Amino acid sequence: MPLGIDLLQVLLHAFNVVILFGGMYILLYSPVKKFMDKREEYYAGLDKQAKDRLSEADGLKAEYESRLASVQDEINESRKKAALEAESARELKLKDAKKEADQIIEDAKLAASRQRAIEEYEAKMAISKLMEQAADKMLLGENDNNIFDAFLDNAERSNENA
Repeated sequence: MPLGIDLLQVLLHAFNVVILFGGMYILLYSPVKKFMDKREEYYAGLDKQAKDRLSEADGLKAEYESRLASVQDEINESRKKAALEAESARELKLKDAKKEADQIIEDAKLAASRQRAIEEYEAKMAISKLMEQAADKMLLGENDNNIFDAFLDNAERSNENA
């Protein structure tokens, strides 16, 4: 052979290399590939599980937000209803208070008019009594100016009190 290459040796070495690669493929590559595939499936499962949980969490979040919004709407509606009820109760109490105040004023006017009538009657009685006393004194002959002045003073005081 030219250059000192034995073709049989080359073929034997090539055959050994093929057997070596075949054995290594069977012994190393296949188990490592199976292990890597299982590991990839495991992490893909974890990833899918995490995505499912995330989507479930997003769904729950959306549900809770909608519930929160509906609860907030209910709270606002309850507040409005309570405000309307409070306003109507306030108006009712105000009407009752106004009626009571009007009744108190009416009673006070009635009491004042009765008191005034009583005072007018008492003043008239006092004036007539004074006039009677003055007439008696005049008829009895007492013409004292002091008595007449006392009569006028009493009459002026009675008019001031009335």
